Amino acid sequence: MITLIKVFILPPGLFLVLLLGFLMLMPRYPKLMRCLSGATLAVLWLISTPVVSSLLLGPVERVMPSTPAQWESAGAIVVLGNGRDYGAPELNGRDRTNPLALARLAEGARIARKTGLPILLTGGKEPWSRASEAELMQRSLTEEFGLKATWLETKSADTEENAEFSARLLKRDGVNRVVLVTTAFHMARAQRDFERAGLDVVPAPTGFGSDISGGWLWWAPQFDSLERSRWALHEYMGWIAGH
Repeated sequence: MITLIKVFILPPGLFLVLLLGFLMLMPRYPKLMRCLSGATLAVLWLISTPVVSSLLLGPVERVMPSTPAQWESAGAIVVLGNGRDYGAPELNGRDRTNPLALARLAEGARIARKTGLPILLTGGKEPWSRASEAELMQRSLTEEFGLKATWLETKSADTEENAEFSARLLKRDGVNRVVLVTTAFHMARAQRDFERAGLDVVPAPTGFGSDISGGWLWWAPQFDSLERSRWALHEYMGWIAGH
């Protein structure tokens, strides 16, 4: 249900809902609805441009990467999931880890090879899915990076639960300080939640997207810029909601 709600309160779903509403009210309030429809399309255009998506991402990508020297003080690496690609033909119809989560895995594997630290993968599943995100990431970690995680946290539904359930597994084995790997736009909120769960966090953000050189296309609408704006707005919502 939460996932469905997010679809319609974040772009592009939000704009489709607004425009449908304006069309329904057009016969009664034609001038007002035309103005609101134009304003909605203008906002959609703006958040689809590199310059605006960069401005939106900047405040949430405020946590910088830690140094290899700081990694050595941790007891484990925690890699957060980010969803899946359903029914991948190249895997005979099985689900696979999506590109953002793969980027997180790549960074976690890089740090693991440099430090020798064990890895925890965290991510649950939707009711209709057979495998959890953590299990999909374990398969990718093994098949694509030649490593295997020590812990799998498979029950969480959001970042707050990622932190809470992962902390239980790690503290049971005496781990209180972790290298936390997630995408840069997600790091500030993830670090907050893991620290609330009682873990010391060494941040290892990856995939920064706020420094974009668009050249003469800076003000041209682009799908990837709309996606980056959506990430940023999702994080703002998470901060407002408190989780």
